[in-house]
Amino acid sequence: MKRNIMALLFFFLTRAAQKLTVNQAAFKDMTQLKMQLLYLRMVKTTRMLFLTTFGMGICMVFVFASLVLFHATFFLYAPLTITAKMWIGFTCSAIYALIAVQIFASIFAEEKWLKIFNEQEKKS
Repeated sequence: MKRNIMALLFFFLTRAAQKLTVNQAAFKDMTQLKMQLLYLRMVKTTRMLFLTTFGMGICMVFVFASLVLFHATFFLYAPLTITAKMWIGFTCSAIYALIAVQIFASIFAEEKWLKIFNEQEKKS
């Protein structure tokens, strides 16, 4: 009887050890898959950030070049008085400042960055 109980106990312990090793292997595989998914998400996010920053840089270069050329041409060749040119320059700079604030607010809006970092999917 004692031998049968020991054999049964050994059987259950062996079975539990096998399940534990199988669960550890499955857990290891699941962890590797999660790490690979996080890596792919990180690559996608980094790529989006680079493209956004690069695109903004190119747009800023073209905008500044066009503004400088437009105003240089206007102020050199317009047949206006100095006072009129000053008021036109002041009005244009105020308009450009307001446009820059609006663009800055839209670029750095919370929704856009949540979308880039895949946080909207987690909130939903």
